[in-house]
Amino acid sequence: MSGNSNEADGKFISSLHIPDSYEIRVKGHLDEGWTDWLDGLTITELEGGEIIMSGPIVDQSAFDGLIANINRMGLTLVAIKKNI
Repeated sequence: MSGNSNEADGKFISSLHIPDSYEIRVKGHLDEGWTDWLDGLTITELEGGEIIMSGPIVDQSAFDGLIANINRMGLTLVAIKKNI
């Protein structure tokens, strides 16, 4: 059995998961102390008071947690783009 496969009922199933990448645009100001709440996403500040957070999000639970953190930070969600 290889390190990236599991055997189930005689069939090999790949356990390799590549997380989806997203760009999340918000309006507001982000202090340095909040970056730990963003799970390693890249932060790009734009003119006009908008921020783009970009990078991989491992699963739906992590995505939901990130959206909840954006709400806790008092930022306004402008757009979400899934990179394909």
